[in-house]
Amino acid sequence: MIAVSALTLAGCGGNSGSGTAPQQDIPAAFDTAARALSAQGYSLASCVAIADDKEKLACYAALGFKDKSDVSKVEALAGASDIMSGKRWQITAPSPGGSDSFQGTATLTLASLPNEGPMAFRNTRILLRCPANWGSSNNQKWTASIDLPSDVSYDSNSKDRGTMAIEVDGKPFSAVQFSRTSFNVADDQATAFRDAVVAGKALSFTVKTTDGKTGATKTPLPDATGLKEYFTKFCA
Repeated sequence: MIAVSALTLAGCGGNSGSGTAPQQDIPAAFDTAARALSAQGYSLASCVAIADDKEKLACYAALGFKDKSDVSKVEALAGASDIMSGKRWQITAPSPGGSDSFQGTATLTLASLPNEGPMAFRNTRILLRCPANWGSSNNQKWTASIDLPSDVSYDSNSKDRGTMAIEVDGKPFSAVQFSRTSFNVADDQATAFRDAVVAGKALSFTVKTTDGKTGATKTPLPDATGLKEYFTKFCA
């Protein structure tokens, strides 16, 4: 859902430069623009979640958005272009549970990494997932993962798994392969990893796959202003 939301938001952004707002009713136009949020725009998630249109519009108005001419301002606060270029964290408010449930998530797409070598890492994603008050015990605790942009060797019938050694400002963390693309940070390190990434300046990791391939990269981390407020609001 995150990728779809980001692309939807990026699509809305195409109109903001021309001054032509999308032909949608308010608050539907605001919802579309605010569906995927940067950490700096976390307050918008409260408005998206409101069912009653009058209450929803009042929520947007309290943030300074009142009519279709403000759609581009909503998009700017949501940070679409910065999210897509890896300059901002993207956040998604959690659902309350049910068949379409999803946890609140903060995602950083490493869009500026080199796209070369035997293991290209551009568009690798760092994901921090909030605890939820529904589902299994795995859903009810902080989890973190690093998702590679392409498949690596993986056999679900084998106990062999790839590994990832991670450092954030020199602090070591470890992750184990969960799927063809995803490496889950160790459960007992997830909260510390979250705090390190939010406060950190640089991240590096080295991947070792089950078929003997290795790859490494490093990247600066963007300012995470707003993530703590988001965690307090949606992850309690």
